[in-house]
Amino acid sequence: MIKYEGLTLRNLLRFMLFTSMVAILFAYNSEYFFNFKPCNLCLQERKPFFVMLFLLLFSSIFLNLFKVKKMARVKHERRVFFICIAALLINCAISFYHVGVEKKIFEEPNSCSSKQLNQYDNIDDLKNAVADAKLAKCSDPTYILPFLSMAMLNFIYCLLMVIGCIFFYNKIPEIAEYKFYQQKIYGKKNEKRN
Repeated sequence: MIKYEGLTLRNLLRFMLFTSMVAILFAYNSEYFFNFKPCNLCLQERKPFFVMLFLLLFSSIFLNLFKVKKMARVKHERRVFFICIAALLINCAISFYHVGVEKKIFEEPNSCSSKQLNQYDNIDDLKNAVADAKLAKCSDPTYILPFLSMAMLNFIYCLLMVIGCIFFYNKIPEIAEYKFYQQKIYGKKNEKRN
């Protein structure tokens, strides 16, 4: 049996913080250094990473400033962990939809398409609007490799994060200790009621 020494919930949250920073830096690096124009769905896919980043940084600062008892810290870290898993699952759903739009499985949302073309009176205004467009179309994939788009990469990244984090969460010794502690407390409360 493999022993996971040094595996704590705090270290798992630090890993999630690191991976969310990597994802955000990768997105901005590809946008500003490699001139990949993001579409509206690409921008939506960044939001769960920002939520995770803010939540994990705030949680880390909070737990380091205030001396919190071990079980209270584990309880707080569990909440943060599950909120981050929910954010990753939301990101998976957005990425899955984005891949479907790229593959023409799903219809492109109104925020991504150029359905407001009838607001221009002449062709020069339309050309200027197209030239000034800062966002790409959601149905035009940005490929990193010939078969792997940015949306696919984000979907795979988030899915692997969810699977890996849940796997290692179940291997953390302090989680088993916390569950035992909760059973002990709730068992005493139920005995007092009877």
